[in-house]
Amino acid sequence: PSTLRLKLGRNGHLTLFNGAVDIGQGSTSVILQIAADALGLPVSAFRLVLGDTDRTPDAGKTSASRQTFVSGRAAELAARDLRAKILRLANAGPDAALELAQDRLLIHDGEGTHAISLGTLSEDLIGEGRFDPPTEPLDAKGQGIPYATYGFAAQVAALTVDHELGTVQLERIVAAHDVGRAINPMLVEGQIHGGIAQGIGLALMEEYLPGRTENLHDYLIPTFGDVPQIDIHLIEDREPLGPFGAKGIGEPALVPTAPAILGAIRQATAEPWRAVALASLAGHIQPDVECRFCCFSPLNDRTFLKIDAGLPAMLHQDGCRVLALHARHDDLWKYAGDIDRLLLRQVVEEANAVELVAQRKVAPVSY
Repeated sequence: PSTLRLKLGRNGHLTLFNGAVDIGQGSTSVILQIAADALGLPVSAFRLVLGDTDRTPDAGKTSASRQTFVSGRAAELAARDLRAKILRLANAGPDAALELAQDRLLIHDGEGTHAISLGTLSEDLIGEGRFDPPTEPLDAKGQGIPYATYGFAAQVAALTVDHELGTVQLERIVAAHDVGRAINPMLVEGQIHGGIAQGIGLALMEEYLPGRTENLHDYLIPTFGDVPQIDIHLIEDREPLGPFGAKGIGEPALVPTAPAILGAIRQATAEPWRAVALASLAGHIQPDVECRFCCFSPLNDRTFLKIDAGLPAMLHQDGCRVLALHARHDDLWKYAGDIDRLLLRQVVEEANAVELVAQRKVAPVSY
């Protein structure tokens, strides 16, 4: 459950006490927008107290795509509670418009306006909302309602596979997500972009090797250049329990990406894929190609090794780490994360004798 509180002080300050911690997804903005809309005052009228364990009620953890749905609904209930108290003071109808002018609250009801001098009140006006999504525990047969709502999404990946080099070039990702209602469409799309970027890392780059992966020099994550064009379709099928029909978008943005990418690779290569972090497709596609590689041992002794019918990708032979280099010496094909990037740059600069001879067979874009 989540609890949020609103206070309209006798000094004219309107404060939202929000214990939901924003870790970058934008929940502070969304919860404020929900509270403002439910109360009937602009967001500019609010002051915020955020994540203060001494002053803010418990809004639960920031996980499981729950803050917009759970804390957002609590904010809506808190704002409606405060609004009801204000309207009772003015004996105004439910459609009255509110206006906060310093320490005076104006209630416009029909053709009349009622003014409340907040300083004359005996106490501050408080609104509080608590929302605990209704669930039912699973029975002996595994039946029940473990969650109050669910996210639905579909993603499609278009990519090109280089059969000689074993590399994957993402061309486009299309994502359709049911968000109930997009309270802040820009933030929703931002979360989807971020989730897709993480899914790209899961599918193609990120791999932890115990005893070898030590830092982000070794553990590769996507950069701006690794993310293709993303087309987003927001499906707004209102969630009855959510604030104004909204629900979360956190994890659903990430979950479909890797399966979509691996499915496209399977269609392009006719090979089933049951593992992630496909930094290279080495050993899975058999090209007809002769390549030269630059290889160096852990002691950084540089030699040159010719491998017939090989694939330019990371290999291991006699304890040496082998890296394929582009013929122009200005590009590094994807490599395992346990090699220092600075050393690789130095190898490229010195490897003038390395040649890469290949007729590249590019698969058509596939879905």
